[in-house]
Amino acid sequence: MKSAVRLSDRSSDSVRKLASFVHISETGSLSRSAAALNIAHSGLSRQIHELEDRFGGKLFHRTGRGVVLTELGKLLLPKVRKILEGLDQLELDAHAFNATPLGSVQVGLPASVAERLAGPLFDFTRKHHPQIHIRLVEGLSGSIEELLLEERIELGLFFAKHPNVSRGDRVLCSDALYLVGPIGDQLTMTDTIDFSRVPGLPLILPGLPHSLRTFVEEAFAANGKRLTVPLEVDSMSTMRTMVATQGGYTISSYDSVARDLAACRLQASRIVSPELTRSLFLAKNRRRPISRAAELISGAIEELVHELIRGGHWHANIPVAGG
Repeated sequence: MKSAVRLSDRSSDSVRKLASFVHISETGSLSRSAAALNIAHSGLSRQIHELEDRFGGKLFHRTGRGVVLTELGKLLLPKVRKILEGLDQLELDAHAFNATPLGSVQVGLPASVAERLAGPLFDFTRKHHPQIHIRLVEGLSGSIEELLLEERIELGLFFAKHPNVSRGDRVLCSDALYLVGPIGDQLTMTDTIDFSRVPGLPLILPGLPHSLRTFVEEAFAANGKRLTVPLEVDSMSTMRTMVATQGGYTISSYDSVARDLAACRLQASRIVSPELTRSLFLAKNRRRPISRAAELISGAIEELVHELIRGGHWHANIPVAGG
């Protein structure tokens, strides 16, 4: 006797045969079932024969009025119905899960980005996906990349010069760097300042391996210049305060000092010839399957960044599509 159908060995063809078996048992007629299922009578008959071979016995007795279940058929019918109902529920559960993402998503990002993005991202999840819990982890760009590598976060935003192609880094925006000085400073009174005037100035910058310091070091080296850094400060707020109250200069993005500029505590000139531009990248943890909630938050972050830029709330440039 051949073995019964095993779920692990079930294919879509097997499911169709089981559904046909149930349908015939309900109509009591191969002809009516064939018409309802839009299948040839011979094809439907063949399906039942194949099931009977698999189950090792007849499922129907043929009568002058149609077909009736055999004892084997009566035994198997409720079990087959339960299997098909389970498959239907499985599909419904999957669709429900996809329609309502849930779970926790860990996002690593620099403090300057968190200041702009945290509020809009919280509003988005609260309004559209309240079952998703967001955990923001602030850190330096280099440490965020390490968190991704260690699988401690699912999504990471960080500043870098070039993307990690194998990881699938996606550029969200790019921003120019500014020379920032105290109110009344002659060099930073104009909208722009040539790069050639920056070397030799006393700069207050973060220490290595801060991404901003690394980027500025590389930019100076590429132009055959060296930095003059009499004071290293890893806190952006302390750095801004030192420039405003003690003199000296720093280099930063516009958004990092926007509040101080608006309050007339600092002034800034965009560095040009050459322009110093860095990019903000979004990367996913590629070492394990990413959750649907994280995929959704990833897309939301990109859209929110672009909305903030288009609305004038983020002083950066959106990359050109295909560029």
